[in-house]
Amino acid sequence: HGLDRGGRLERLKTVAAMRDVSIDSELRTALRAWRMATPYSRADDFVFCNPDGSPIKSVNHLRKVVLYNTINRAGLEHITWHELRHYFVSLLMLSMAGDVSSDVMMLEIKKMIGHESITTTYEDYSSWLTTQKTIDANRSRIEDGKRMIADAN
Repeated sequence: HGLDRGGRLERLKTVAAMRDVSIDSELRTALRAWRMATPYSRADDFVFCNPDGSPIKSVNHLRKVVLYNTINRAGLEHITWHELRHYFVSLLMLSMAGDVSSDVMMLEIKKMIGHESITTTYEDYSSWLTTQKTIDANRSRIEDGKRMIADAN
């Protein structure tokens, strides 16, 4: 299930929208600690919620309160959720470049980001895979971004 714009639970639009998200043990430990520190620690409670335990309904709230405040505290330039999504996929692609065929890589990325069609994934991200020169240039930009984030912390 997901939340509609009014904060009510609704069925997901497509089968592809339902997916497992792998997290490492450090994040799992942090999320468990967070959940246990709140008054809403039952299995069916939301991990992140409003003070009354209800789901956070507004994407604008998440953007303004969570994303923008975090960016400002870190002294980083403005970035959107969509740009973060592209950054994540770019890191995935660059980390897998040369290890597996681009077709296998794109199928894995398609599943991770919830695209129903591989065509959508190719249209949105295949330009990152065009040549080794492009891969090297993009890898360099990503590394520059990582250094900027590390320096801000």
